[in-house]
Amino acid sequence: MPTIKDLIRSSLDAGKSVRELAEDSGHRVKFQTFQELSVHAPKQFPKNPETITGMALALKVSETAIVLAYASGIGITVTAGSNFAMRLPADVDRLSPDMQDALVALTRAALTTAPAPSKADHVARALTGNNKTRQGGQHQRRLSK
Repeated sequence: MPTIKDLIRSSLDAGKSVRELAEDSGHRVKFQTFQELSVHAPKQFPKNPETITGMALALKVSETAIVLAYASGIGITVTAGSNFAMRLPADVDRLSPDMQDALVALTRAALTTAPAPSKADHVARALTGNNKTRQGGQHQRRLSK
């Protein structure tokens, strides 16, 4: 389970600033709060429910994900699905049932047809250039001897 620090760091690593996160929260959460929580574990749960709502908006996750991330951040053992599932946008349920089924089928196919790559595999491919893009956006994998 990601902590609130993990969720904030993920947004910062993706290029957001703490000031942008504060703005994305509808100014419900001060940039100083995002800054503090990106470095230190929370001392307690937020006192104001608007903080949870604002963080969910800014971090593009559900309010439930924020509550669980806070709990995890203060040391409570939390098990609730996968980290990937927790990162889905809060409004993912707005997708049509057909689209939801298609995404589930795609995910299942990806998991059954490919071995689980390690981070080292991704880094090695990036460093060696073994993942070139062809015309049309298709990936071509160059085999090395």
